[in-house]
Amino acid sequence: MPFTREDIRASVERAGDEHWRALVAHHEDPYPRPTPTPGAICKAEAERLNELGLADKPELKLLESRVKRVGEEVQLVHVFEQSGKPERMLTEPFRITRQTRRSRGCQFPPAHFSPSFNPAGWAGHPFRPGTQLTTERSGVMTIPERLRPHPQDRFRDPAQLFDLKEAAARLRAEAHAAVEGHRQIALFRHGQVTVMLYVFEPEGHIRQHETEGVVTIHALVGRLLVTADDSTHQVSAGQMVVLAPGVPLTVRATMASEMLFTVHHTEE
Repeated sequence: MPFTREDIRASVERAGDEHWRALVAHHEDPYPRPTPTPGAICKAEAERLNELGLADKPELKLLESRVKRVGEEVQLVHVFEQSGKPERMLTEPFRITRQTRRSRGCQFPPAHFSPSFNPAGWAGHPFRPGTQLTTERSGVMTIPERLRPHPQDRFRDPAQLFDLKEAAARLRAEAHAAVEGHRQIALFRHGQVTVMLYVFEPEGHIRQHETEGVVTIHALVGRLLVTADDSTHQVSAGQMVVLAPGVPLTVRATMASEMLFTVHHTEE
């Protein structure tokens, strides 16, 4: 089965929340300069891996996709597991710049992998010329080393009850520093829907960006200023803003606040 945008998105989330945040920051930080959205990058990466023939190998399983920001670029490494082999195989780092884009998506230059791929140990698995997977001897990050439980574990149950007050308190108590005055966690993701919880310090904000899908912004505690489509809305606890896909938006908290942010991703 060919990889899809949702496959790559899930793979990035399996690597840890910080990897998905790196994709989001790559899109948000340079705004309004054109940069591909996280969804567009995932879609283009799925196409790139399909072109390399990695989706056609039933013995390979995509474990996670690691994202790192390198200057104005974002770098992706995909981790695969091969049936019957203890080692994990890594694609060579692939960097994306803000120029690698097209309308409603990304268009990357031809995939470049080191031509030094050694087929030893891969007999019967003819990858395209130039494709290289290197061996990672150490395992992927374990649950105790993670800041939070693995997204795959968090999203496993089909029906979940959330105490938002308790979830917000846990989020505020996390050891890492807030980014631009806010912290966030994906509470649930299924299919095209993602539910995020944000907690803000006074004057914490989310930079202007666009989202590929219908967005609902529900103020739980405090007061938010939501700017969208050149209009600014003051959103108090118990109020909600709904946005159509692709509308540029910013969020700023005028006091300590909490927000439920839900995206119904556009199907392509």
